[in-house]
Amino acid sequence: MQGESPDSYIHFLSEGSSGFCTLRGDWSIANKSSGDVRDEWQTLLKDQAQIQVFNFRLDNSISWDSTLVSFLHKCRKDLEAVGKNMEIENLPAGLTRLLELSKPSFKEKKQNEFSLSIELIDETINYFRKAVFSVFDFFGEWIVSIFKLVIGRSKARFQDFGIACRNCGVSALPIITLISFLTGLTLAFVGSVQLEKFNAKIYIADLVCLAMVREMGALMVGIIMAGRTGA
Repeated sequence: MQGESPDSYIHFLSEGSSGFCTLRGDWSIANKSSGDVRDEWQTLLKDQAQIQVFNFRLDNSISWDSTLVSFLHKCRKDLEAVGKNMEIENLPAGLTRLLELSKPSFKEKKQNEFSLSIELIDETINYFRKAVFSVFDFFGEWIVSIFKLVIGRSKARFQDFGIACRNCGVSALPIITLISFLTGLTLAFVGSVQLEKFNAKIYIADLVCLAMVREMGALMVGIIMAGRTGA
């Protein structure tokens, strides 16, 4: 190419409607010259508007990494945008395979708003249908398992079932007792501070008893059992 700089990364020769681009130099990430190369390529593509086919090949002294693959991929997109062809038959086999892998493998589907709405409705119906079926499946398996346990055809022995019940239920009594005691103690302390203002500290025992037996006790047992047994 006339007027080409000796530091140029692209050596260009034209033959009729075909152009031959010989890539040379250091094509590596460490070189940090991707911006200069892109400017050089854009200038070449603009000046050689009559060229319809660009053939790419490598110089013998070139060193390259993924920077070269990225550059050639962008060149292919630039040529496709202006309706020109790119030939890579003279490139090394490994580089050619990498360029083939960089091609998009998916096909964009053009869908109108109606088809998108239909798909959304269908997905929503399928989701709720699976959710309802999963609930019935769970309760169905649970009922069948209980029935098999009653008639003695369960896979678990009654002894193992009793041990599991004890581990999940009765064994939680110490921790439930401790938490309930601490909760009652806290409630009594807070209540005494407030009832002292009205000279009604005598009702602290009734307050703690009613609160723990009717409300807080059941709530704390439920929370502890859900966390302990569920874990």
